[in-house]
Amino acid sequence: EMCIRDRSGRAGYRGHWRGGWTLTAQDAGEQAPHAAGWYHEISLTQVIATALRRWLLILATVVAAVLVTLNWLSGQSPVYSGIMLISPAPDMVGGGGGGGGGATGGGGAVSSLATALGLRPNSNAINNFDRYQLTMTSTALARVLDEKYDLLHRIYGSQWDAASKTWVKPKPGFVGRMKEAFLERYGIPTWSPPTPQSLAGFLSSSLLVSPLEGFSVVRSGEIRHGDPAFIRELLALVDIEAENLLRQSMLAESKRKIDYLNDKIRDVKNIQLQASMTDQLAQEERSVMYLQAGVRIGAQVLEGPKVAPTPISPKPIFALGVAVFGGFLLGLMLALALEFILGSRTRSSRPWWSLPRRRK
Repeated sequence: EMCIRDRSGRAGYRGHWRGGWTLTAQDAGEQAPHAAGWYHEISLTQVIATALRRWLLILATVVAAVLVTLNWLSGQSPVYSGIMLISPAPDMVGGGGGGGGGATGGGGAVSSLATALGLRPNSNAINNFDRYQLTMTSTALARVLDEKYDLLHRIYGSQWDAASKTWVKPKPGFVGRMKEAFLERYGIPTWSPPTPQSLAGFLSSSLLVSPLEGFSVVRSGEIRHGDPAFIRELLALVDIEAENLLRQSMLAESKRKIDYLNDKIRDVKNIQLQASMTDQLAQEERSVMYLQAGVRIGAQVLEGPKVAPTPISPKPIFALGVAVFGGFLLGLMLALALEFILGSRTRSSRPWWSLPRRRK
């Protein structure tokens, strides 16, 4: 039997716990012991005692968590990470010449020498690098990759029916069916045949371009996939075709400028303006020459592509560690709840779930 007191120290109820409260209310207007204003404490000793008494329950919970984790691990495919280091190319296009250092603010002597040789440092090199990175995950690049290398069928091969030559919807699991039912309820499409837009989305989610720590302009392009050989191939293809697309775009742009300058230069009467347009025309013709020569204009590959020999996921040791820890916590919570429900008592015959008297 125990006396429960509220925060002010007033006695509220008497009773004992043995599968349920037996209460004698001293004041009918008082709140029940479990309502706001009533509280209880559990000491660490009581928690440890409960864990020792209910160790079988905790062990069973840990074993169940480990088994569930092992079953989950058996259904996971290994994921590898491939990396390629890139930096702005020593661009000779747009400004006529100069390396990546000149583009990022090289010394005045280098700039003067390049100008004297007619090869002014290109102030657009970093912009070309940005355009290269945007091209890597563009729909235009995805369309080229599919047309040249049939990547849609290689990536989404499980959805292709060779007999009927059509794309088929994959069969979802339990979670997938629940998700589809929710989306269909609101008229949201749950699947569509793979397209170049789908491939561009795959590249956007799989290809991570991030700054390399300690370097201002070096980037690491990383792709995560289950096939190491495919990662190396895809990184190389993305780099080559992104460069080709950027080169074609800049070549077309330079040719348009040349046509415009050739058409307008004859109508200009101002000698100074005519000389400036002549210089611009020569610069664009040099750009066309370099572009047609196949020089790197967006990025240069510093290292790679290469793939780590061990998968980055799943991580069995970490997953099992989380399962053991989580299973132990869950088992302990179940043991405490069971003790509370059954009203177990400590060796001193006092209720283990004591509600000590507290005063203001």
